[in-house]
Amino acid sequence: MTKDISNAEFVAEHKRLLLKVQDNCSKLPQAELPLLHDFAPGVYLRRILMPAGTFVIGKTHKTEHFNIVLSGKARVMVDGEISAYQAGDVFVSKAGTKKTLYILEDMVWMTAHPTEETDLDELEKICVCTNEEEKLLIEEEIKNHGLRIKEGRKEKEGRKEEKINHLEEVLL
Repeated sequence: MTKDISNAEFVAEHKRLLLKVQDNCSKLPQAELPLLHDFAPGVYLRRILMPAGTFVIGKTHKTEHFNIVLSGKARVMVDGEISAYQAGDVFVSKAGTKKTLYILEDMVWMTAHPTEETDLDELEKICVCTNEEEKLLIEEEIKNHGLRIKEGRKEKEGRKEEKINHLEEVLL
């Protein structure tokens, strides 16, 4: 028997499980993925070079930003949905997005972030969550989702009581 779950519940559970996978994968040998950094007034560009056959679990981004696939192909999972991306694709990621990639062809992926900051350590703090921040965000998402479920049940129970009260008035 399957249980119907809401999309928000699915996304929260997906993120929670992905953190477990990430923790386990961190114990395995890691691929070297070179980063290149470019700056212009108000813009930070970050390029990552990823070889074919690499499985990548990205960090959770704190800000909305552009993604530009400069070369290569990959399958990318965001919130449990898989999409194919290849050279020339451009899209926006919302704040809170965490991507998982399987690189099909050697790939250069670039992100564009609006900022005046040029210090790489500060940019890391501004742009991406630490592992602890990720865990807290997911816990908060799950907590908020749970509260919505409880409130929804209370509303349903309240409507049932109203209907019962109305029926009693009509019948009596």
